[in-house]
Amino acid sequence: TCEDSEDLSPSNPFLEVTANKEVDIVPALQYVQNITARRSPNFYNVTNAKGKVGRFCLFKQAYRLGEDIVGTFEFTDSVVPCLQLTVTLQCEEHILSDHLTNGNVRPEQTETSYSKFHVVCLHLTHVPLNLPIPFHVTPAFSTELMELRWKLHFEFVTADPSETSFVVENETWRAPEALNIETMIWNLPIQIYPSVPVPEPNRTKQIYTLNV
Repeated sequence: TCEDSEDLSPSNPFLEVTANKEVDIVPALQYVQNITARRSPNFYNVTNAKGKVGRFCLFKQAYRLGEDIVGTFEFTDSVVPCLQLTVTLQCEEHILSDHLTNGNVRPEQTETSYSKFHVVCLHLTHVPLNLPIPFHVTPAFSTELMELRWKLHFEFVTADPSETSFVVENETWRAPEALNIETMIWNLPIQIYPSVPVPEPNRTKQIYTLNV
């Protein structure tokens, strides 16, 4: 009786030994686990030429595939009212100019949008952000030919404070029918790493009988 079928398998010197390959990726998996688990909130003041629009808090900069990007917008002490905002998870593919062929009309950088968050936030003091990262996208990487990066693309639609003042006197406040608006764009780079693979369940050992 033999408890391991590998003892009976013939050895082949031309086959690569792969028994210990899983051990080699343990440090890399541990690195991804550690860097994506860190929480260090970063605060960003969003302003334009007229004053402060608000403040954005992002709880961490590094994420794994399948995670949610969580943040908070705060408009408590803003001077410029924000009517609505949009946050889009975008991927940038940057091809180095040295590898572009002559006459190639393809741009050196292409952008692809994935998850999107949109909210109307006029007269709101706080807005939570929850943006999922799809499992099927490609994590960030860099080679001699190209570089793939990730970012959060923000679009803030602002208006003049005098047109959106919240004053109610014995009647219900109504939003104005027309507003002079301005759109402000901001890009915030983030890091996206591969997801940690789920370990396979322990396989039950099979017992083989050898008749001699």
